[in-house]
This record gives sequence, C-alpha cells and structure tokens, in this order.
Amino acid sequence: MLIKQLTDITLTNKYILKHASVVDIQFSLHPSKDFNPLAGQSFNQPKLSSCAWWNSTGVTFTNSNTITPGSQGIFVDTNNTVYVVNQDDSRIFLWLEDSNTPSREISVDFGFHFSLFVTSNGDIYVDHDDSKRVIKLALGVSTTVMTVSASCTGVFVDTNDTIYCSMRDLHQVVKQSLTNSSSTPVTVAGTGTGGLAPNMLDQPYGVFVDSNFKLYVADCGNHRIQLFEPEQLIGTTLTGTGSTGSLSLKCPISIMMDADGDLFIAERGNNRIIRLSPEGYEDVIIGGQGAGSDPNQLSGPVNAAFDSYGNIFVADVYNNRIQKFYLASDSCGCLPPTIRLVPNASSIAPMRFVRSDDFYILSNILLRCGMSVAITTQWTLHSCNTTCSSPIQIDELIHVKFSDLFIPARTLPYGVYQLKLTAIMKAATNITSTASTYVMVIPSVIQANLIQMGTSLVTRSYQKNFTLDPGTFSTNPDEVRLDASVGNQIEWEYNSNVYWKSTLNIFARALKPNKTYQFIVNMTTKFNRIQQGVGYLLVHVEDNESPLISIACVISKMCVVKFGEFRNLNPTTQLALYSTCAEDCSTIQQIKWLIYQGFINASLNTVEWILFDSNSANQDNMFFGISTANLTVSKDIFEHNPAVQFWRFKVLYSFSSTTSFSALSFKVNQKPRNGSCTIDPLNGTAETLFTVICLHWFDEDDIKYYSLYVWNVDSSNPIMLGYSPEPIFQIRLSAGNHYASSQNILVHIRDKLDAVTQYNLPPVIILNDEIETEMFNNATQHLSKTNNSETFVQILASDNQCTVEQAIALFNQILHKLNTKNIELALKKGISMENILVSSLIDQLQTNTNKPSNSSALSDYFEHLNLQANVRDQLVTYVHNLQIMSIENILWQASSLAQLTAATNQLTRAASAINAPLQNRASVLDLDLIRSNVIPVDYEDDPEIGWADPSLFANGDEFSSNSFEMNRNSFFQKRTAEKIAQQANEVISWITDALSIHLTQDQHVTINTSSVFFSLEITTAASLYGKPIRPIGHAMIQFPSKFDHNTNPNTTVSLRTIVQPLALAGISQSRAYTNFSASISLSVLNRNGSVIPIRNNTEDPIEFIIPRDSNFRVPTMNLQNVTSTKNTENQSFYLHYVNITQANKNLSMSLHFEMRPLDKDLAYLFIYRFDRPSQLNSLVDHTDGSALWCPFDLAKNGYYSLFIDNHRTTGHHSVVFGLRELNSTEIEQYCQYYSVNNGLPLSDRAFNFTANYELRVYQSGCFYLDSNNNWQSDGLSVSMKINVQHN
Repeated sequence: MLIKQLTDITLTNKYILKHASVVDIQFSLHPSKDFNPLAGQSFNQPKLSSCAWWNSTGVTFTNSNTITPGSQGIFVDTNNTVYVVNQDDSRIFLWLEDSNTPSREISVDFGFHFSLFVTSNGDIYVDHDDSKRVIKLALGVSTTVMTVSASCTGVFVDTNDTIYCSMRDLHQVVKQSLTNSSSTPVTVAGTGTGGLAPNMLDQPYGVFVDSNFKLYVADCGNHRIQLFEPEQLIGTTLTGTGSTGSLSLKCPISIMMDADGDLFIAERGNNRIIRLSPEGYEDVIIGGQGAGSDPNQLSGPVNAAFDSYGNIFVADVYNNRIQKFYLASDSCGCLPPTIRLVPNASSIAPMRFVRSDDFYILSNILLRCGMSVAITTQWTLHSCNTTCSSPIQIDELIHVKFSDLFIPARTLPYGVYQLKLTAIMKAATNITSTASTYVMVIPSVIQANLIQMGTSLVTRSYQKNFTLDPGTFSTNPDEVRLDASVGNQIEWEYNSNVYWKSTLNIFARALKPNKTYQFIVNMTTKFNRIQQGVGYLLVHVEDNESPLISIACVISKMCVVKFGEFRNLNPTTQLALYSTCAEDCSTIQQIKWLIYQGFINASLNTVEWILFDSNSANQDNMFFGISTANLTVSKDIFEHNPAVQFWRFKVLYSFSSTTSFSALSFKVNQKPRNGSCTIDPLNGTAETLFTVICLHWFDEDDIKYYSLYVWNVDSSNPIMLGYSPEPIFQIRLSAGNHYASSQNILVHIRDKLDAVTQYNLPPVIILNDEIETEMFNNATQHLSKTNNSETFVQILASDNQCTVEQAIALFNQILHKLNTKNIELALKKGISMENILVSSLIDQLQTNTNKPSNSSALSDYFEHLNLQANVRDQLVTYVHNLQIMSIENILWQASSLAQLTAATNQLTRAASAINAPLQNRASVLDLDLIRSNVIPVDYEDDPEIGWADPSLFANGDEFSSNSFEMNRNSFFQKRTAEKIAQQANEVISWITDALSIHLTQDQHVTINTSSVFFSLEITTAASLYGKPIRPIGHAMIQFPSKFDHNTNPNTTVSLRTIVQPLALAGISQSRAYTNFSASISLSVLNRNGSVIPIRNNTEDPIEFIIPRDSNFRVPTMNLQNVTSTKNTENQSFYLHYVNITQANKNLSMSLHFEMRPLDKDLAYLFIYRFDRPSQLNSLVDHTDGSALWCPFDLAKNGYYSLFIDNHRTTGHHSVVFGLRELNSTEIEQYCQYYSVNNGLPLSDRAFNFTANYELRVYQSGCFYLDSNNNWQSDGLSVSMKINVQHN
C-alpha cells in the first residue's frame, strides 16, 4: 500500500473482541430474627434478654464535620436509616444502613430543631422552635400539622396517628390527631405549672407511647420518669425522685423501649444511659464515667434510638457528635453476629470493577455471643444476569472460607454478581447471619499498540518498508493474551470487514524523509462494543539507516494509556523504562537518554516539549542508567516539578554511521486533592477509639484507600497502623515509654492508580498509665480461647482485615514497650545484657554497669519474657492467616512482622528465632520447649524424628527426663534451623530477582530491620576495583585494587550485601565462637542472578570488618602485681601461659596481647613460644617471636600490643610468653638511641619490676560457612586491625 500524504496520516482500523464479561455483586444487611418490630411501627424495639450488654466504648457515627454543633434530634427507622436534624440549620441528613456519609439531605424551614419522628410511610415530623410548630415533610412538601404555645422538646407519633408534643417551658405534654384536620392540641400530662405533684411536670423532654397507648415522660426538672395511663392525668413515678429505685436520676431527657417493655433512659445530668425493667431492676448500660469526650464517655446526651440489631445511637450534644454503642453480647446465649460489607452496593447500582483488576470485599463482623467468639464463614457467588438465584462454580483461586473475599483479576466473566457472606456461630450452628453486596465486572480498555511494546515515537528510514501490526502487538488486559493476527476471523472486526487487514504495510520511499507522521488505530471488541482502545504512533522519517528502537515500562500496568497518546505516570513512585533494538544493532557506540518536559500550548491545543537538563548538580540521584539501555527516574523529579504535567523520555542510540531514537510520552496522574482529615478526640488512652474522618477528597481515578501511619520520635520511619477503604474509621493508639506520649498521625490517601497524598493530623496525646498493661493482660489471658467476650479477642476472631490489623498494630507497640521495660528492669537488677539479648541492628540499649544480680531477678525476667513471647507467637499466627489482597496488605504485613520480630529476645520457633538458643545467647522459651517435646502421633513411622531411639536424646549415659527434654529441644531446634536457612535463601533469591527488575545502573536499595540488613546495588564490573562497601554500623567490605572476575569491565553486575546481628550456629555451634559475632554476606551477581566468582591473591585481599555484638564487651585488663613477685629461680622473664587449643580443628584463631604499664616511662622486652616455655638470654634463644616495647610505641589508648595471626597459631595448643622490664641503661641504649644493629637487650640477670602493669590476652577469628553448614577458616587471614569496642 502506497501512502501519498506528505504530512500527518491517520489510518483507522476497527477491531472487535469476542469475549465480554460483567460481574455484579450486592451487599445488604438483614435484621436478625430476634428483632420483631411491630406491624406499622416505624421505630425499632429489639428483642433483648435481661443479660444483654453493650460495648462501653462508643463509635463516633458522625460529628461536627457533618452536623452542626448541638444537634439533638435523631431517629432510626426499621430499615436502619438514620435521621439527624441540625439544631440551627435548615437540613435533615439521612444515612442509609452501613453508609458512613449522608446519603440524602432534606431541607426544612429555617430555625432551631430539638426533636424529630419518622412514621412508617416515610413522613418526617420535626419541631420548629422559632414558630412553635410541628412541621410535616412528605414528598418534598412542608406543612404545619400542629401549633402549640411553646417549643416542642419531644415529638412522638403513636400507631393511631396521634402526635404528642412535650413543652418544656409550659411543663406540659399535649397530643393532637393527625387524621382530623380540625382537631386541636389536648393536654395529656402536666398542669402548665412546674411542680413535683403526681399530676405535675417540671421541664419535660422526651416522650414515648407504647402499643397500649401508655405515655412515658422524661420529667427532667423533677429528675424522674412519669407514666400516664390512657386518659389519666395523674402520673406514676417509675424511677427517680419519689420512687424506691436504686438509681438517682439527674435530668432524664429521652425514653425508648425494647420489645419486652424495658425502658432505656438518657440522663443529661449523669451523662449515661440506664435500663429499667418492668420489674423495677435498674442498671447503667452506657456512660456514667463522668462528662468527657472519650469513647466510653458522654457529655449531655439528649436523644437515643435503637437500630434493628439492638445497637444504640446517642445524640452526644456537648461533644457535638452522634455516638453508636454496639450490642456486645447476650450473655444468656448468643445473638446473630452483625455483618457489614465494604463496598456496599445494591443490585440496582452495583459496584463496578474492570475485569483486569483484582478486587475484594471486606467484611466487618460484630460478634454478639458470650458463649464463644468462634465462627465459620462462607461466601457464595450468584450470577445476576437473570435472577441471582443460582450459585456459580467458583474458581479455585477464589478462597471462600475467609471473612474477606478476594477476586483475582480475570477470574469472573463480564456480568453482574451477588456476593453473599454467611457467618455461623460454632457454639450454636443454628445462629447465622448473612449479608450481600453486588458488583459488576466490566471490560477494560484495550491497549492498542501499532508496533512492539507500544512505543509513542520511533525513527524509521524512508528507504525501508515499515509494518504496523496492532493485531499482533495490542493487548487486552482482560485476557491472558490477545490474538488479532492474520487468520483470526472470530475475535476481531475491521472497518472494511476484510479480516486480513490487521496489518498496514508502508513501502520504502512512501513517506518523505525529515517529516513526522502520526498513525492512529481504533479497536472495538466484536461482541461487546463498549470495550475499545485507541493506539497512537509518531514516526519520524530519516533519510539514512535507522534501526527500529522500542521503549516500554518495566511494569506495564504502571504505564497504561491515560490520555490519548500519553501513558500514565504516577508521581509518587519511580519510573523504570527499558529499550530494545529490534534490528541489527551490533555497531552500537553509545546510548543516551534525553528527558523533556511538556506544557500545553492553549492556542494550538498541543503539547510543546522543552529539553530538561538532567545533568545539573541538583538532579543527582534522580536519573539512573542515563547512558544505558535502561532508565530509572526517581519520584523526586516529579515531586520537585509539580507544575509539569507532561514528560517525554527519549532514548538515542548512536551507531558508527547513523543514529536512531525512540520515545515514550507520559501524563502525570494527579494525586488526590482538595480534602482534609480530622481525628477526634485529641487525647486519650490505649482503650480510646479515635475517629478519623477524611472528607471531600477528589481524584479522577477515585480513592482506593486511606492508610494510617504513626510516629513518635523518628518521622522518617513511621509505623503502619492499618488502612480503610472508607473515609471514616477508628483506630487505637499506644503511648510511648513516658507517662504521656505525643503520637503523630499521617494519613496516606491513595487513588486507584496508586498516586498518594500525605496528610498530617494534629498530634494526639496518649496517657501511659496502667490501662495498657491491664488491657494487655486481659487480652493475653484469652487469646487462645474462643469462649469469652474480651474486646480484642473478638476483634481478632472477626477475621476482618482492617480491624484485625489495627488491633495487632496496637499490640505490637504495647509489646515492644513492655519488653523494653522488662529488659531495662533486668539490667538495673544486675543481669548482664549479653546473657539475655542479641543486639538489634537498629535500636541499641545502654549496657548496664557491673552490679550483683540474683536468681529472683532472672526468674522475673524470664516469666515476663515467656508471657510476651507467647503473645507474639499467637499474633504472628493471626498475621499469617490474613489474606493478601492488595499492596496495603503487603505493606501492613511487612510493617507488622518487622515490629513483631524487632524484639530479638522474644522470638519463638514459629517466629523463626532458632539461632540465639543454639548459640547459647538466649534461653529456650517455654513455648519452644513444649513444642519440641510433644510426641507426634506417627512418631514410630518417621525415622528422621527418631523418637524411638533414646540414645539420640540422652546425655551420654544419663537418661534423665531433664536430659531428654533439653536434648530433644536442641534436636528440633537444629532441624528447624536448617529449614529456616533454606527458606531464607529462597526468600533472598526472590527479593534479589524482584529488585533487579526495578533497579538500573548506579541504583541501590536497602532493607533494614532489627534482625537483618539487606542491600542490593547495581553497578559495573569495572567499578568494583578498590570499592569500599559500608553496609551498616561499623561493618565494612573493601575490594582490592586488583582481582580477576572473568567479566567484561562494562558488564552490569549486582552487589548483594547481607548483615545479620548474630552469625548462624552451624553444625558445630558450640565450637565455632560465633555466638558474639555478626555475619556478613557479599555476592557479586550477573543480570541473570548467577554468582560471579572473584579470584584474588594474598597480596590483594578482600577485607571484611565484621561487627561484634555490642552487648558483649571484651574483658578489661587484669592487674599483674609483679613488683611483689619473688623471683626465687632467678628467671629473666616473668612468664604467662595461654591455652589456644581449638576444639574445632577446622578453625584457626589469631592472638592479641595488650599490656598497659602503670609507669609509662618504662620499656619492656616481650617474648613468646608455642607449646613450651620460652627462654631468651645471652646464651640461648628459645622463642618463636619477640618485641621491644619502648615508651614512644605506646598507642593513643596507652598500651603496648602484639599480634600473632591465625596462620601462625594453626596446629598449636598453647603459648608461653614472658615480659622483662628494662633498666635505665637498656632504655637509653635500646629506646632512646635505638638502631637495628643494636639487636635485643639480652641479659642473664633476673627480672626486676619497679612498676606493675595490666594485661589482656584474647583471640579473634574470621570464618566462613561452607555448603555443609560447617564453619571453616582456611584461606582467611585475620587482620590485627581489631577495634576492641566494635569488632
């Protein structure tokens, strides 16, 4: 085909895909069968047993961010729709069930409003204080239904359509028929004058009329509840002033009733809700903790209402909020759990998900059973393309036993689905609850690519043919692969209906050189025309040979088409690109990337490109691999240039005689904006439920999650508390190590394309009192039990992602604090740190001074240690059992596991802590000891376990139970250690492979936790010569300037460094002397992940500086009282003996001698000999080495030293060394006027010391772990560069 246009060309082919699938899911909550609202009744009267109780901690349903301060009127209908009337506003807000934000807003006549009532037909009755009326709102029309002489502080409509109004200022209650338009208000209680007589009232507020038309009045001024029988004006006091009740009321202000006639009364004066049974039993069910803003407190409660589940909503006026108190349990039995699903959608308006994306449904299950918290959950899926009646066959990738449902991408066909969750109480399988939500699976946008990899701009020689083939190179995200190639006549439809026209061939010389052409393809799926895609390609035609270069993103999903020809660019993550040459590129001489910024030219409606200076000094560490085929761009470049909305990345390949380039263009994905977040209250304790509200956030791609992070001291390393898909959620916080801790909260608002905005909340003060310890103790006593109602146990048992994660995050913080206190207390009592703790790579505790300790102190320490370790172990299980459904899950699990494993002294076998006990650096935890001694059922059939062989666990000839127990534990520790080492190597390999994909030249990444440091750096082989590597702390690796690696110097290599605070035990752990040393691993890898061997010689060694555990201190020098020593045998030297026998013959150790003279003006002669006494005088020389120590040789720290390397000590068992003090003549001859020709100061005289000295002798070694898990030292030389403080 010859194209004759000389400027831009637009070619359009239409394609239509064969498959289209839609998924639809709905969610709804159904009232429990225990709740039986009366026919025609609009309010809830739940069926509650006398044993029912409510969570004392309330949840803020809404606050002054939505409603105006002081709002009092609240009503909950039998559909669980919540109505709130603003006190001084002209609006009524409606929340549908499970909605966190108002679903509807109704205007009402402007004025003050105290009370409202909603009838079963949806009519709303609300008082109007200014005009002394009651207004009816129906079908958008406002009419006056009652005019009175004073404001109504309570409104009620009974089942006979009679409306009641309590008039506080007239001390009366009146009623009026709503069916008789000519009726007028009639007094039913009160005389019009305030008083305490049975027929009088004083400032009445709330009223309630039961099914027998008995009138109950909250007689606030008289502090009592009055009952008026029908047509009777003389009241009876049920409770309060004048009654025999046990509780003293203070301004009761509202009344509600359950199905059995129990009254629930809100007291403004006592800030509480009480229950009064018909038999006269009274108890406080909510509040009563004094006025306050904590979740377990109220301040001026005015109105209260039940929902159908028995939960109570309270208008907490002085706190400017509506609080919700959940029905916790009916301890006489079980109530069905309440289930709330997120997202919540109906079959009419299902939640939409594209088929190429994972999606998930979160559940919030509130357990209400005092017998047990154990439940089973089951999801069922129904296709709703017809009636939603038949369950569908579920893909094995969908796990239906979790309480949260995860649907992997491309699992469900297009369509509408009902997703139903059923929760069954294990203690009473007849008690169940169900909830449903609806989703629609819709098609994704086709990624239409005209050439390979979908590059935006390429160079092409006008002398070459050029083929555009979107049928081959396009992708359908909804399918594993897309086939629109020649011969596929089923999936695709083209404009001309000629199937073979899936390609466009542009012949040589059809396009003119030095011009740029644009090609566009439109593609449409054949059986679902809403699935479409548009592809763009700019072709710059050159008059010379230009090999085709293509560019793509390393992670294609991060670069989906966003806008026309532009790909999506996320400004909060790095951008990784790679380029390839599709033709003969053997003569490449240079590769270079050019970066352009784009700005819209409004007059031309085009994007103009300006070259960005990527070489300027302030762009350091923002571009990596700029001269390689791969380019990585740091997110900092986008954050530092927020005004730039378009970027183009162009790669230029230079050949011997020509150049060729390609480019990819991007539009920046805007971060969520225009919103704000609040937290309430701003102070509390670990039991306080803090409500976080994030409203009015806008993003074109919708908000995906709100993630919470907290930091106390280090803002660069915040801890992830959890996340929520909803804008209103609650959290608990832990205090720090002081009485009051200021916690800083960050909220990350993430859109569906993973752009993140960070919002800083005001600091929150957490009081650090005994509440945390008490809460921790209560919960830990029941973590392994299922028959209790402890709040945190119920939260963990609910299996809800968000609430479980927040509970574990709170426990993590409390555990870390309690563990730190336990260690600090042990140190204060004189317990040596090296005996109880392996140093963390991050946090270093101060070591204790030497002081005596006692056995009781150690016993107390281990008692707390085992308790907390057991809790950690159980929490790890909870973390492990949670599904991985999103990046937030991964981030939280990583953060949580890092915190759980931060306390290196508390890790159990299940938490991968094996090495410390094997290295005799920690005691075996009780939990590990119990596990190792549980005899398996099939022990006789497992020869590896060897339970039937008593000699395996005996201690020589000792067959005591204690020996069996300890040795069996050691056996299983070793087996588990081998398994963990294997798993760790696999994980390291996976991490290396994953990170290598994202990194390019000169980039590096580190992972730093308390128990491991991991670093991966991408560089060239040539850069390794003389390269120093400083991983962490005092650790260091120094490459020599010369070595052989049999690799091209320009080859890209990966440097992987791993540091662990405690070296592995190895097979012969008791003989390797590694129990106070860190370990360092260094690997040089090629791009395929294979190890590149490094060969060097002794003249050019690779040097390692390996840190020692900072908890272990090299012993101080010992005083040698030589001045008082009698030399009866006239020896020339004062001799010392050192045993250097190595139990492990594979290892060799170096020797260090350090001597500090108390008189620094003295000089000494030092001699030594292996395995026998040394001797040196004028007649005999029996030594293996000697040294002359003169005052000018003293080091800065004031001592003499001598080093014997590990090669010289090999094969020897002892060293005998001697010291002799030189006299003044010898000092003058051999020190002041020293010459090599002087030799050593030989003398036959007996030693005579005029001053004492201090002496320290120690060994040092350097080992490697071979493939058989044995420590070896051959080929390693230990340097004398030992830092006593660190290495």
